[in-house]
Amino acid sequence: MRKLSATLALSLLGISFAASTNAALITRDFAAGSGDALLTYDSDTGLEWLDTTITDGRSFTEVKAGWGGWTTSSGFRYATMAELRGLFVSAGVTPNFSYDTYSPPSDVTYVDRIIDLTRLLGPTFIHEDEGSPLQRRSVMGFVADDYSDNPDYAGFGRYADIGFYQLGWTTYAWARDGSSTQVQRSGQYGELGSFLVRESVITPVPEPKTLALSGLALLALLAVRRNQEAVK
Repeated sequence: MRKLSATLALSLLGISFAASTNAALITRDFAAGSGDALLTYDSDTGLEWLDTTITDGRSFTEVKAGWGGWTTSSGFRYATMAELRGLFVSAGVTPNFSYDTYSPPSDVTYVDRIIDLTRLLGPTFIHEDEGSPLQRRSVMGFVADDYSDNPDYAGFGRYADIGFYQLGWTTYAWARDGSSTQVQRSGQYGELGSFLVRESVITPVPEPKTLALSGLALLALLAVRRNQEAVK
């Protein structure tokens, strides 16, 4: 009986640990308690992503120089392509490196993940055809990586593109990390923002499920100790 109880306790502890280490993307407020929902927190990397609509239409050069105070007083910086891939992993998404490659429309789960990620980060491109089922949402933004080491391309950088396209019963989705795209950093583009991140300034609060599992594990361990004391 003691062995069974100990095994149960260890199993519950293992489940609790696994639940606490699973990645999750969580909406947060930039101004605490305001309901602005401008941040997406990645519990796997500890990074907070600023809604891309905030910087939509602003050049890389402007934002990096301090436009809006995001990179000067708010602690944000440009995300790298590697960090964007980490966000994809947390969202359960595989990057598409070719600009014209879309995920299979039959993969409903994958498409749903892309749709969720697009809505979390804030679409910079929104298009709907009146009177038709056509709908497109995209999150497009500059990333930190240079386009080339060649000095002739010193003014060019990369931008990432995440989005989905719905036409009737068909839905396409894509997640491009910027490795196949380039654009002038000094340019202002009406559908291009910036992927800005910062290390989280908020201590994560355990999820209710994790707390419940931790409580069960603690109770199991107490039961094991009582059994051991009763045998002595």
